[in-house]
Amino acid sequence: MSLLSKTVLRSLANTAQALTSRIYISSSGEGAAQKYLLLLFLMNHYVPVRCQDCTPIMANLDKFIKFDNMGTTYYTSKAHYSDAVQSAAMCKSICGHLSEIEDKKEEELVHALLKRLNYGGVLIEGTNKYDKSKWESERTLKKINYVNWCRGEPNNHLKNENCLTYMKNWACMWDIPCVYDYRAFDIHYLCEVKNT
Repeated sequence: MSLLSKTVLRSLANTAQALTSRIYISSSGEGAAQKYLLLLFLMNHYVPVRCQDCTPIMANLDKFIKFDNMGTTYYTSKAHYSDAVQSAAMCKSICGHLSEIEDKKEEELVHALLKRLNYGGVLIEGTNKYDKSKWESERTLKKINYVNWCRGEPNNHLKNENCLTYMKNWACMWDIPCVYDYRAFDIHYLCEVKNT
């Protein structure tokens, strides 16, 4: 078994363990089938992708505007954001993931990108759909360490605001629904690819 295969399997096992602690898996005979289906789901959605192991779908690159910055390439979608799962899949198709703002410096970079493009905001990595008491990465299931909430946020205003966005005009973050038509707010999504 190759090193990549061992790494992928270890990552899948860790992610499966984290997810199974959050969802009910039957202890009867059907539990094995549930775990198998969970593993298939994880292989489709959560397999870590490294640049050298990935070939981007070239047609999808035309759907983004590219920005390079010191070891990371950012891709902002030309299309408006409407579905977090589809947005994450588009990021994965270009060998990346939804961007996670890790510190004030990266937040300032994202803000500058939004000003340059004149976008209202971008969907970024972060959810509280598994645990309402904390915001974590959908991709890694680890706690998001840096958030700069707008005043009054997170507020779960629409009762299903489980995704995270960075808003240009307020220079801070909102919780928003993971599926919604955001054309009126001019919200897009932001992917990042670490250059190795």
